[in-house]
Amino acid sequence: MLLKVLIRTLIFSGFMILAILQGQVMAGDNQSSPIEIMKIEDMQIKDTHPVSAKMPEISGNPQALSPAAGHPDEEAQAPAALPSQSGFSAYRLGPGDKIKITIYGEEDLSGVYTVNEKGMIAMPLAGDINAQGLNVAELKNKLFAAFSDGYLINPSIAIEVEQFRAVYIMGEVRTPGSFNYAAGMSIMNLVATAGGFTYRADDDCVEILRENGAAQIKLEDVKLDEKVMPGDIILVKERFF
Repeated sequence: MLLKVLIRTLIFSGFMILAILQGQVMAGDNQSSPIEIMKIEDMQIKDTHPVSAKMPEISGNPQALSPAAGHPDEEAQAPAALPSQSGFSAYRLGPGDKIKITIYGEEDLSGVYTVNEKGMIAMPLAGDINAQGLNVAELKNKLFAAFSDGYLINPSIAIEVEQFRAVYIMGEVRTPGSFNYAAGMSIMNLVATAGGFTYRADDDCVEILRENGAAQIKLEDVKLDEKVMPGDIILVKERFF
């Protein structure tokens, strides 16, 4: 009886020892060495780095892609040309005009000069200068050339019309004759300056004789609000009943 109990106890103990040994062997297989753990961690760190992509380089002018640069084939538009100036900037000088000429640094040469009946102005050093039919810019260039010819070095010249030549009105007005020109003067203004129409005047039949360079043109059936120019000759015709 005791022998059977002892044998069972030994068999049970053997099973227990065998189970413990098998458990340690399995635990040992699942563990990794410190070196292997470090290698695994290093691989994980490397794998977590973001992949950097190199941006493609842009060739050519970078401004070509700018929205403000516009289409590269489009040509830059030149600013619109200014219209040609008219009026007194193109006014032609003639006998009776008084012009102020300023030559900077030369007070003896500066002053007010009158265009004489021959269209000339008498300038010190330069002598007689023909101003007939010239505008202010053309006269300035002419004086520059005259004074630069052995008198002055690169003279600085400014010219302005100080007083325009007279205007004339004839025919059926109370006091025909010459009158000083005023800027913006109309035929009606000139008629009023001349004392008004006579009772024989035909105010629908007014003519203007106007200088046009070396020639003279006639403007017929002109309205009374028409602007006059220096040197104009106004003719008010008689009315026929």
